[in-house]
Amino acid sequence: MLKFLRARIGKVNVPMIKSKDIQKVNLYFNPEFSKRIDRVSSILMPQKFAEFQAGFPTHAKMKGLTMLFYGEPGCGKTEMVLQICRKTKRPLMKIEVTDFQSKWVGESERKLKQIFTDYKTACERIEVAPILFLNECDQVIGKRVGIRNSVDQMSNALQNILLEQMEQFDGIMIGTTNLTKNMDEAFERRWAMKFEFESPNELAKISIWKSAIKGLRQQEAIELVKKFDFTPGEINNVARRFMVENLLGLEKSRLQTLQELCATEHYERNHTSNIGFSFEKSLTLKSKAI
Repeated sequence: MLKFLRARIGKVNVPMIKSKDIQKVNLYFNPEFSKRIDRVSSILMPQKFAEFQAGFPTHAKMKGLTMLFYGEPGCGKTEMVLQICRKTKRPLMKIEVTDFQSKWVGESERKLKQIFTDYKTACERIEVAPILFLNECDQVIGKRVGIRNSVDQMSNALQNILLEQMEQFDGIMIGTTNLTKNMDEAFERRWAMKFEFESPNELAKISIWKSAIKGLRQQEAIELVKKFDFTPGEINNVARRFMVENLLGLEKSRLQTLQELCATEHYERNHTSNIGFSFEKSLTLKSKAI
């Protein structure tokens, strides 16, 4: 379990996760993608990253590296960020949109600016610069809209602040998103590197199943992969549910139990019955009673 630390650095409180507190997780991707992501991870090793920054002119506006991980939910984007931190021994400064959103005028903008101030302070005071992680940043990198109300005004102001900060960023920033079609063109230019997390191929999924379920045989994993087209996140969900069933005592074979769990992993989308109270139906019943 990750331990969130409040490290007092200068005059600001910086929420960070230490690399040593991140549990090692084996991630399985398609071979070509794995090679590309491994190369990038090596660049973020302290010595290599120092060499990368030394290649810029002394007065360069931006000497940092910004990366965007995008793709369908459950394909390993967030876990990849954690594993990069663990591998490079860098602290992680994880930011959610809710960390700086506020209903008060000007407060959201102030909080977002403070996040970057905190990050710069951390880079100055810590030997190894942390990674600034903008998790699920869809809301702040979407296309800017015409100002119709105070919410639109705040949204555009936040985007302008983020664009300005990225333009002069000197550290390491990774953002994750499930949506890229609606991304503002200005942000497309600000992300130096972009990685699409696709659903793993069959060989990778077999490895994921075997890693998630201890003792799972190769043939069992193959059958599960052929029958269920799951993301790594969905496979891990099934694995957790299987742990519960296993502790309670399996009433069927391991493979049969897993297949049943897989079959109920997704909600039935074609089911038309409503959940809750129907106002129209109650009126009909009352009229009949009268």
